[in-house]
Amino acid sequence: MIGVTYSEEQLHLNTFTIFTRQWLTEGAKATLFVQHGYAEHSGRYKHVGEYFANHKYNVFMMDLPGHGQSSGIEGAPRTYIDSFETYITTINQFVDTMKTKMESKNIILPMFFMGHSMGGLLTSVLAGRRSEMKGFIASAPAYIIKNTGLNLFSWAIQGILKFNPYLTADMDSPSNIITNQEVAREYVTDPFNVCSKACAMTSLEMKSYGEVEKDRDLDIPFYLFHGSGDTLIDVKGARIKATHLNNPVSKYVEYPGANHVLLEEDNKFEMLDGVEKWVDSLIENK
Repeated sequence: MIGVTYSEEQLHLNTFTIFTRQWLTEGAKATLFVQHGYAEHSGRYKHVGEYFANHKYNVFMMDLPGHGQSSGIEGAPRTYIDSFETYITTINQFVDTMKTKMESKNIILPMFFMGHSMGGLLTSVLAGRRSEMKGFIASAPAYIIKNTGLNLFSWAIQGILKFNPYLTADMDSPSNIITNQEVAREYVTDPFNVCSKACAMTSLEMKSYGEVEKDRDLDIPFYLFHGSGDTLIDVKGARIKATHLNNPVSKYVEYPGANHVLLEEDNKFEMLDGVEKWVDSLIENK
């Protein structure tokens, strides 16, 4: 990519060694942070980074603790987290580190944050805490998880976790949440994904935060998009959240029939174009 410098860097954040990706663009008009979802990693979004870098954005991504090429809690299974706040603190430190890095180069640009699934839920949390951001974008945020066992027996799971904090359960097959089956097969063979077992503690934290976030009012600009055919995260959560978006420029877009992994759908670049146009409108009206 002409005028774009891509790099990878390990950062020490919140006691973890965090793997990061950075696209720095000549003449950038804004900075975009992109956060992956549960059991995946930043590499699944390289096409997103490249798309926005080609459209004059600096882009930053990180692998969450216990995900991808980042370290996790010592002795715990991959994707385990003791508290959702551990993710949030780590993300905040990453954002602050990159912001300071840019400011040291006299690069001061509008900042946006985007996340998918669990990353979309984290985006929703951050939207209520980082008012200096120009706007937030959430793709299929995990407000309501479609898991009967988790939803009916969360009280029992909480009891078991007191004795076995590393309790795991089988995960949904990628073939069920990704429309393109060639992509689903590649997803399974990706060495940095976790496709077999989900950590119950992380799932409960996600459920707990999702219940709060779906009903929380947001005054900051927020772009929310979801697929009506999502088999993992109930689209009703996004529809409820859409009624709590109070800023006149906030927007909800629903893609008929689209499954959970929206940015691997055949029309993913149509979706990214919609996001970019919305972000551009905020930059132009700054």
